[in-house]
Amino acid sequence: DATAVTDEKGEFILASLPPGSHYISVDRRSIGLSRVPAAVLPIVAEVTGGETTGVQIPVVESARLDGRVAAFTYQPLESEANGDANEYFVAGSGKDRALVSAAGSTASDSELSEAGGIGNVLVELTDGTQVIRRVSDNKGGFSLQDLRPGNYTLKIAGGNLPALHYLEKSEIEMKLDPGDKKEVVVRVLPRLRPIKIISEGTIVSQK
Repeated sequence: DATAVTDEKGEFILASLPPGSHYISVDRRSIGLSRVPAAVLPIVAEVTGGETTGVQIPVVESARLDGRVAAFTYQPLESEANGDANEYFVAGSGKDRALVSAAGSTASDSELSEAGGIGNVLVELTDGTQVIRRVSDNKGGFSLQDLRPGNYTLKIAGGNLPALHYLEKSEIEMKLDPGDKKEVVVRVLPRLRPIKIISEGTIVSQK
């Protein structure tokens, strides 16, 4: 439980340590705003009796990731002129349900519109050595601050997504450099369900 404070050169001494493995951590509050240790803490130092062991703890500017988990829906069908008149798809469910023509089976981003954010979704970010989790707010937003620069993977780890929807990407890869402030949207898309019209006829009312 030895402690030390760095001098003006950032150097510190922990004297009279017993031989063996010692674990060195840093008080994050003391290194300044928007700074993080570049190494994974704690650092293990092997101390040998009668010898001096040196360690270095690089400090870098931290990164930040802001994001949203949002549901998207297809625009409602306006005309039957496109595609095979006997092929239609239902996209999504509930108030986000839409009827899409055969052309919609390969719908582009221009045919999608955001239906709103999804709250209470567990978001997980990992660089392979640490795992950071956040729960999205009622607008689908989340924020991950004071991140150590490196390569990260973002994914949805839990929460109730809308019925008949799916994640556009199961994982999102990204690189965060020192001082980066990135934004990401995790898109949840409606699943297309085919409808086949077998025959057509006329309904005649009987009195």
